[in-house]
Amino acid sequence: MKAELIDFNEKKGQAYLLHKGYGIHNGRYGYWNVPKKDEESKFIACGSAVWVEEICINIETMERTLKLKFYDCVGNGMVLDMPRSDMTEQNILNLTKFGVQVNKRTADVLIKCLENQENKAPMTYQHKGLGFGLYGEEYFFKGFKAIGMESKYVGELSVEPHGSYKKWKDMVKKEVLGTSMEIILASALSATVIDFIHPDYQVDNVLLSLVGNSSSGKTTALNLAVSTGSLPAISGKSLMLSFIDTELSIIHKMSSGFPVAIDEFTALGNRDMTRLLYTIANGSERSRMNQKMDMVETNEFHTSVLMSSECSILSSSHKYEGLRVRVLEFENIKWTTSGDSADRIKKACLSNYGWAVPKLAKYLLGMEKESLIQLCEEWSDDFLNSLENKNALATRMSKKIGIILATAQIAEKALGLVFDLDMIEKFFCENLKMNPEDYDIGIKAYEAVMSYVAERPKEFGEAIYSNDPRADVEYYYRSGKIKPSKQKKLYDGSLSNEILFIKEETFDKILESKGFRDSKVILRKLRELGLLVSDNDRFKSKARLGQDSILIKGYRLRIRNCEQAESDSNSSSTNNKKKGSREL
Repeated sequence: MKAELIDFNEKKGQAYLLHKGYGIHNGRYGYWNVPKKDEESKFIACGSAVWVEEICINIETMERTLKLKFYDCVGNGMVLDMPRSDMTEQNILNLTKFGVQVNKRTADVLIKCLENQENKAPMTYQHKGLGFGLYGEEYFFKGFKAIGMESKYVGELSVEPHGSYKKWKDMVKKEVLGTSMEIILASALSATVIDFIHPDYQVDNVLLSLVGNSSSGKTTALNLAVSTGSLPAISGKSLMLSFIDTELSIIHKMSSGFPVAIDEFTALGNRDMTRLLYTIANGSERSRMNQKMDMVETNEFHTSVLMSSECSILSSSHKYEGLRVRVLEFENIKWTTSGDSADRIKKACLSNYGWAVPKLAKYLLGMEKESLIQLCEEWSDDFLNSLENKNALATRMSKKIGIILATAQIAEKALGLVFDLDMIEKFFCENLKMNPEDYDIGIKAYEAVMSYVAERPKEFGEAIYSNDPRADVEYYYRSGKIKPSKQKKLYDGSLSNEILFIKEETFDKILESKGFRDSKVILRKLRELGLLVSDNDRFKSKARLGQDSILIKGYRLRIRNCEQAESDSNSSSTNNKKKGSREL
C-alpha cells in the first residue's frame, strides 16, 4: 500500500481535526478536565511529556515517521523514530520498552497529544530508492541528496559522494580518456540517461560483458564504472556485486540511474544464470505472491550493468539466442594500459567516488527530454550507417549504442570530460559481434571441439604395437576417431568427407572448459546445423575404439574439409618437431 501526492495544500492543516484540551503542561502529557460549575479546569497528567520533534515523509510511499523526544525515569533525553502507523491504542504501547510512560488507560491520551503537535512540527522528506521520479508534478533525481527538491537518502547503499570530484576527474583525464576505458565510462554514465528517458524511449537496460583473463583490467573497469555513483568495492552497501550472491540479493540491489557491476561470472560453476540475465536486461523483478496471496511489490530499475568473466557469459547461457541482443559482449580486450595505470585508477576511485552521476542528473533535469531522445536516435542511425553489413541483430543493438554515444557527447558540458566519439563508435563497430554466426552457440561449440581435435591428433588415432612381431598393429583411440564418409554439403556451403566420433566424456569436458553449461542445447543446435549425425530420437551413437568388442558412447560430428586439413597440418608439424628433436 502506498499513497501519491496529487495536490499541495497551501492552507496547511486547515481540515485537520485537533483534540481540544489535550497537550503538554509542565513537562507532562495529559488533558484539561471539563470543570463543574464554579470549579477551575485542572490538568490531568498521564505521563512524562513526549514531543514530536519532526515528521519525516517517505516521498515514494508517503508513509510518515514521527521523530519523538522524551525523558526517561532518570532524566536521560531520548529520541526515537516511530512509524505513524503505530499510533493506535495497541501499537503505541510498544514505546514502553524505550522508557515512555504509557499504558492501556493512557494510550488514547498520548495519541491525541501527539496528533495535536503534528500540524506544527517541521516536515522533512526522505527516500530509499534511487533515480528519477515525480513528487506531485515536480520531476527530480534521487541521489544521496535529491536534486529538484529537499529529500535525503535513507537507504542502505553507499551513494554519498566521497573525496573530491576534481581528483576523480583528474584521474579520468590522465588514465581513462584516450583509451578503451572511455567505452566503460560512457557505458556506466548511460545508466543515468536510460533512467531519464525510459518512460518515453523504451529500451532494455545496457548490459556489458567483459570477457578475458585476470590481467586484462576487467575488475579495474568495473571499479571505474561504479565509482561514478557509489562505493566501488564489493561490500554489503555497494553496487559492486558478485555472481556468488543470490539472485534475489542481486536484483534487490539494482537501482535506477546508478551503474551496477557484477564481478566474476566464472565463480558460478555450473549454475545457470539465464533467468537472472533476462531479469536484469528487462529491468523488472519477477512477480510473486506473499503468504496471504497478495502480489508483492517488485523492484523495477533502469540502468547499465557491467559484468566480468573469464568465459563468455552468452555461451554459458541456456537461452543464448535471446540474450545475444540484450548483452553487449567483448572478448579479450586490454582495458588498462598497464598494471601501474590500473593501480592508479583503483586508488583514485576508492578515495573519490559518487560525484559524476548526480552532476549528470542535474544537467539532464535542465534538458528537454525530446531533444535528448533525438540525439540518441541520431547516434543510433550514425552507428548503423558506419557498419559494412547491417542485419536485424545490429539494428536492435544500435539503440543502446546510440544512448552510450549520446551520453559521451553530453558529458563534455555536464562533467567537463571530452570523449573521443569517433573512437568509441569505431570500437563498437570493430569489437561488437553483430554477425549471427559469431553468436551461434552451436557453431562456437563446434569450433571448440574441432580446435581440440586439431591440437591433439594423437588422441584420435595412436598405434599400440604388440611385443609379438607376428601380431597385427592395434590402434587404440583414446578420445575418438575419424572415419571417411559420403561427401555432404554443410550449412555454410563447405563440404565434408569425414565424420568424427568423439567420446561423450571428452565432448562434455571440452564444453565445460569453454563455459558451455548445457550439452543438450549444444547438441540440438548441432543437429539443426547438420553437423551432428544421429538418429532422430537420440543424440548419442556408439563405436568401438579398439580391437575389443566394447561399444563406447559418444557423438558423431561431420568434419569440414578445411578442419581436417588444419588437423593434418598440426599433426605433421608435431611430428616434424619430434623428428628434429631426435636428430639433435
